Amino acid sequence: MAQERLMQLAQDLQRLGAEEFYYNQQHEEGSGLHDFLENQRQVLITADKLEKELVEEIRFNPTQLMGIDYPLDDELNSIVYLLAGLEDIKRSAVHSVEDLPAKMQVFKRLLAAHLTQGMLAAT
Repeated sequence: MAQERLMQLAQDLQRLGAEEFYYNQQHEEGSGLHDFLENQRQVLITADKLEKELVEEIRFNPTQLMGIDYPLDDELNSIVYLLAGLEDIKRSAVHSVEDLPAKMQVFKRLLAAHLTQGMLAAT
C-alpha cells in the first residue's frame, strides 16, 4: 500500500510541477498570478505529503527496514536522498520554477528505484 501511495504522490507532484512551470510562463507574460500561486501551494503541499510518507515508513515500520535482503544503511541513505530531493523541489517551486520539470523527473526515478530495491517495495 505504501508503494502505491508514494508513486501516486510522485505522479501528482510531477504533474503539478509541469503545471506550475506553465502557470509561471503565463504569470511572466502578465496574467495568471492567482493560478500560479495556487499551483505553487499545491506543489508544496504534495511534497510535504511525500516527505511525511517517507518519514512514517521509518517511524512506524522499522521491522521492514531490518530485512536481510537489503542493508539498513542503504535503505536509510536512499530515504535521505529522497528527502533531500523533496527539499530541492520545494526550493525550486518558490525560487526557480524553470528547474521543476527536470527535478521532478529525477525524483520520480529515484523513488521508483528505491521502491524496487528497498524494503518499501515489500509493503
